[in-house]
Amino acid sequence: MIEVDARSHPDLFWALKGGGGNFGVVTRFTLRCHKFGPNMLIGAALYEPAEANEALSQYARMYPSLPRTVGWHAAFKASMPKLPFVPDALVGKRLVMLISMWLGDPATLRVSR
Repeated sequence: MIEVDARSHPDLFWALKGGGGNFGVVTRFTLRCHKFGPNMLIGAALYEPAEANEALSQYARMYPSLPRTVGWHAAFKASMPKLPFVPDALVGKRLVMLISMWLGDPATLRVSR
């Protein structure tokens, strides 16, 4: 067994984080947790597949300027489930869902339009 971290095996650590290889075998992860809160703000935006390229391109342009307290991911849904924020007309449709999370102090959150 090899235990990998950024200091002991930096190349393997890079690869395990998705650094370029097409395979990997991991039998155990040891994670370091970070306390946050007491609040977490979450927003979701839904896009038709034809709109996804533009939405993802816009995000890629703005991402470098976001603070570290912002997390984000995209989910491609073959059939959108019924969720509290999903309008009934979109349930069951093929959609792209962009989710962003604010993990910082809400008092410091500045929203610009």
